Amino acid sequence: MSSFNGSQPVRPQIRLAVLGDSDSHAFHDAATLNYGTSEARGGEQQASTWQWTEILGQLRPMDIDQGPFGEVGSSGVGAWLRRHLLGSLVRQHKQDFRYNFAISGAGCEALTDSTRGQAPLLLAEMARDPKGWEAVPAVVVIRIGINSLGKKADLDTFARTGADAAALARVQACGDAVTEAVTSLKAQHPKLNIILVGILNNVDWPPLHRKFQSAQEQTNIAAVMDAYDDRLRNLARRVDGVRFFDDRAFFRNRFGARDASGKPAYKSVGLGGSRAVGVTQGDEPWNAVIGDGHAGTVWNGLWAGQMVNEFNQIPGVHIAPITPPEVARMADPDDRFGLASKK
Repeated sequence: MSSFNGSQPVRPQIRLAVLGDSDSHAFHDAATLNYGTSEARGGEQQASTWQWTEILGQLRPMDIDQGPFGEVGSSGVGAWLRRHLLGSLVRQHKQDFRYNFAISGAGCEALTDSTRGQAPLLLAEMARDPKGWEAVPAVVVIRIGINSLGKKADLDTFARTGADAAALARVQACGDAVTEAVTSLKAQHPKLNIILVGILNNVDWPPLHRKFQSAQEQTNIAAVMDAYDDRLRNLARRVDGVRFFDDRAFFRNRFGARDASGKPAYKSVGLGGSRAVGVTQGDEPWNAVIGDGHAGTVWNGLWAGQMVNEFNQIPGVHIAPITPPEVARMADPDDRFGLASKK
């Protein structure tokens, strides 16, 4: 992809690795996500439809070392045989930053799976260049859980049952996987900084805005999401260098929420131009969510900016904040959609 030159930053302030799902898998992946075709995320707007790590790669490449952008992992018969017959650890094929192990469709179990676990794969990557991982602060963002606890069928169940024994067992399984990943990473790299991202509540996803429009349903669903976040919070309290990031609070602060009765009461976000961005769905950048259901460039840009703020809590790290005009230019580089100020 021409937007990424594949070179390492000269003097990065941090080295960043990511474990997770499609929320952190590069949208501009031509190997497995069809970038460059009509099926790519963002459709006709795919060239300016960016995921949050890609935005960091565009806006702060000299400060944040994510590894070169290119094809990683293996696919095909050989990879299948190594996994299933030999039990080997094999990275899944995609086009992304080298230190980004997030893969579309991943659930919590993907963190520790014996043949494609993201945490073991990261540890193997770190073993290739231990001095590089110690030269600057190293940060791992773990953002996962929505495919294990947040699909429509899950929310349908939680809306009826709340945080019952079955729901809490699922939360525990997911939390156990995160805990195992953190424990293994910190055991070998005690100075590692880890950010545990709490789960989003997919009642805020535009295709579901017409559902769960009662206060009781909202309370029941939130109880399960709270249980998962509490598990991560407690882990962060116990382990040095681990912090919790409240993703639902971030969404509420930027885009609002449902009202007390469960009805949508969202707000739009302005970036300085004539058109604001709402909690709507479509590939045009004034939609917070793109056509295929993932966060769009503006949401990802604001999220990337918040991650920079999180990184800046590490002693000695001073990365310039990402500004609304920068996000607007990422989403609307030709000023066709009115997101950016004309000044």
